[in-house]
Amino acid sequence: MGTVLRLHGIWSLVMVGCGGVLAAYATYHLSPLYFGAYLAVSVVSGVVILATYCAKCPARTGQCAHVLPGLATRLLPKRNSGPYSKGELIVTGIFVLLPLLL
Repeated sequence: MGTVLRLHGIWSLVMVGCGGVLAAYATYHLSPLYFGAYLAVSVVSGVVILATYCAKCPARTGQCAHVLPGLATRLLPKRNSGPYSKGELIVTGIFVLLPLLL
């Protein structure tokens, strides 16, 4: 895997992380209860995405361009790589959008 691809993968996670931190900061000042709900939904969404999408990716064993999700999936039960089912894609899409809609 090229260094450029890894750089883009890491940079995309940094940008998403910055957006999440800014959203958490804004929600904390809006309502501490809403802040807690946002954090809980974000953590659950991250774990579900890792389990349904990243754990099935053939690049997770060392070629993951995002680096951290590839390492995190090693802690999850092994799944066979292959095409994603419609259900897996729908679940992943829902949990990608869930923190954005909250």
